[in-house]
Amino acid sequence: FPFRSKITARAPQLSALDNSDNESSHAGEEFVYVLSGAVELHTDSYAPVRLEVGDSVYFDSGMRHAVISVSEEDAFVLWVASHE
Repeated sequence: FPFRSKITARAPQLSALDNSDNESSHAGEEFVYVLSGAVELHTDSYAPVRLEVGDSVYFDSGMRHAVISVSEEDAFVLWVASHE
């Protein structure tokens, strides 16, 4: 399921996984490619990773995960998700 998503700008000190509205986990895999802005991927298995324009990440959707904007403006990403 490919889709373009807007990640609303927010204070970077907030923990994405502390807010259940921002997190998910489900069977499958995900690919995220940053189109504009900067985001941070939070998971319950790895340290947060910052992604800038042109960066991408691929991960197992089974672990809790959330993406937050860490730039002053909203970020846009291309998100491709599979579901089993």
